Amino acid sequence: MKLILIAFFVCLAFFSFEQKYASIGEKEGEMYYMHKVESNNSLYSISVTYETSIDQLKENNPELSEGLKIGQLIWIPVKYDDLIHIVRHRETLYGISKRYSKPIDTIVAYNPSIKDGLQKGQEIIIKNQKKVKFKNLDLLTQSLTHKSFDTNKNNEKLEFLGDRVLGLVVAKKLLETYPNEKEGILDKKFASLVNKKTCLEIAKNISLDKFILTFNPNNKKIKIEDKIISDSCEALIGAIYLDKGFSKVENVILNLWKKKIAQSVITQIDAKTKLQELTLKNFKKLPTYKLISNIGPRHKPLFKVGVKLPNTKYFIGSGKSKKDAEQNAAIECLKSIK
Repeated sequence: MKLILIAFFVCLAFFSFEQKYASIGEKEGEMYYMHKVESNNSLYSISVTYETSIDQLKENNPELSEGLKIGQLIWIPVKYDDLIHIVRHRETLYGISKRYSKPIDTIVAYNPSIKDGLQKGQEIIIKNQKKVKFKNLDLLTQSLTHKSFDTNKNNEKLEFLGDRVLGLVVAKKLLETYPNEKEGILDKKFASLVNKKTCLEIAKNISLDKFILTFNPNNKKIKIEDKIISDSCEALIGAIYLDKGFSKVENVILNLWKKKIAQSVITQIDAKTKLQELTLKNFKKLPTYKLISNIGPRHKPLFKVGVKLPNTKYFIGSGKSKKDAEQNAAIECLKSIK
């Protein structure tokens, strides 16, 4: 099992595959990305995409002091850890992926133009991966072990720790990114960035679900529940913090979440919050939630929760977690009010 996990982290890349790099050009003997400004671009979003700073963008493009203009061409130096491959005659994408040990999907993600085929002399980016090497492999194993697989040494406590570390890093970054934003808005941005849905997306982006250990008596190929995957993502963050310290785990989180942070928006108020505000306004009391049942195996639980207001019956909701069930119960209750 340790060999599998070692292989996992040798291959694991802590960056987003959503980035779309522009074409490459040469200026004064140096290689540059040539980014064409689009309507939804900002200096910050461009700096995030190309892993550089706003000051460096302005240094290489003095005209940016007058602001961004749609269609404007921005020159961004290619980093030394990025390789430039020049396509040879009859060379295939499969051959390039084998040469550099990079998945085809990864190469295409950084070079959208090659979707239409390769051309001789074409320059494509081979992005180097940023890796995390664990000193204590037992921590790594534990972070990916669900309680259904091992009731004693599992990832529950690491998940608890990772959730807090993730929250601290994201909160710190939001304050730096939006220094003039109101606390209420920051709170909503924060909630959208650290919730289970976002953790699930991040985990699947790095194929974390393929390495999680769950109880499987018949050794069959089974689909792991989303909550287990998102919890394992937080547990992995906790393990990296314990093994490598805060500075390293902060870098890992910001690499994984940078696109989400750059595009963070105010999320809609969830059903529980809406119901709470409504109940306080009308009854001066909070809604009452009650756990009705918790059935199913440990790796695939089903919760049923009821919620009631003063002088109403219980409205029932189900979910894969208690929180999900409470949200669904609140939705049912709100339907009756409208």
